Amino acid sequence: MARKIKYTDVLEKLDLAQKKLVEKRISAIKSMDIDRDESLREQMLTLDGFRRDIENIFAQLNDFIAKHKILSATSARKTATKRRRVKRAPKTQKTTSSIRKSNRTKPLPPVGTQLVGKFKGVEYYGAVTKDGIVVEGIDGVFPSMSSAASAVTKRKNLNGWAFWKQIPIY
Repeated sequence: MARKIKYTDVLEKLDLAQKKLVEKRISAIKSMDIDRDESLREQMLTLDGFRRDIENIFAQLNDFIAKHKILSATSARKTATKRRRVKRAPKTQKTTSSIRKSNRTKPLPPVGTQLVGKFKGVEYYGAVTKDGIVVEGIDGVFPSMSSAASAVTKRKNLNGWAFWKQIPIY
């Protein structure tokens, strides 16, 4: 994770470095060391250029944040999420969507109907009982054609009516 850098901290460090260079330059001038003075002057100019660059970068960042409303959008998303959670119905009540889903399931074929389904080259046999569908080789009674087909294939969201075929009785 990247460290957060404050604009003011960066400028304070630049000011401190520049003050140290000024002190060194004053001592170089007093000792008449022209080469050292010129080197310190170049370093001071470089620091001054860094300061201008940093100020420009932070100004551009502030403009970008203001233009795209980055900070306010984040807080708005949090508020919307909180509101959404409040509006949800308690789990004990049936919502209209769950009522609609329960009405969508087809009734099972008549009791005694024999079923066959083929998966990966293997045929699976089942029968409709008063409790649901019983599949040979798989434990349990399944309340719907889809749940029985899902137990055979170990896949979710499977159309049981397409998977199972009724065996005609002659």
